[in-house]
Amino acid sequence: MQTTQSTVWFIRVQGRVRGPFPLAKLQQLRDQGRLDHRTEISENRASWMAAGSLLELYPPGSIPVEVVKGPHDKAWFYQQDGQRVGPVPLTTLQLMASSGQLEPHELVWAEGMATWGPASHVSELGYLQLGPRVFSSFSTGKKILVLVPVLALFIVPAWFVLKINYERVEEQKRVAEVARQDKIHQEKMDQQDRIHRDDVARQERQRAEDLDIEERKIAAARSHTAAVQENANQANMHAERQERQLRDIDMGTVKRGFLVA
Repeated sequence: MQTTQSTVWFIRVQGRVRGPFPLAKLQQLRDQGRLDHRTEISENRASWMAAGSLLELYPPGSIPVEVVKGPHDKAWFYQQDGQRVGPVPLTTLQLMASSGQLEPHELVWAEGMATWGPASHVSELGYLQLGPRVFSSFSTGKKILVLVPVLALFIVPAWFVLKINYERVEEQKRVAEVARQDKIHQEKMDQQDRIHRDDVARQERQRAEDLDIEERKIAAARSHTAAVQENANQANMHAERQERQLRDIDMGTVKRGFLVA
């Protein structure tokens, strides 16, 4: 899917919707590791899609291909007497577990595991299916009955709980930081909107003042025209009076001429 720089986007993380963000903001979140190709994005908050389908964020070939390995494809390690041994295939560990050479409390690890854990927690080794077992130890040349240490069964799950709580706290911190950045961005947008509204109001007032000035100029011009017209009318009336006076004088002269004759 392609988009333009003017398109705005919403993102949804754990059911919470944030935005809108321009494309540049999504690219910044991607570069900061706060948005990956599985994050849900939308233009209208009605239809959602994975961010990896947006070419401007993830061009072809930029998303790593996740290869899922089975237990038999992984390299395994185990610890005995404080020494780490490996890599070995899973079949080797299974033979050691069945013969008693690998005891259930001894630690093992393979790619994909968060940390080292007791062999009894690896289902492929058969401990979970058989339950508590009796294993033989060849360290002293005698077979010694060994039960699964109760302490390991409590410590390891407790460690996983602490790890999950730590990851939850870190996720809450990341969400809080994103919310803080969103708030700052929203405040900037609100400030720009207020500035824009003030500019529009100022322009409206200026237009009103200019219109008032124009109306005053028109009224003054009309008043001046009326005064000029009044002066012209008075001048015409004065000229008419003078003309009548001249006619009266001429008529009087003619009458006197007749009388004298």
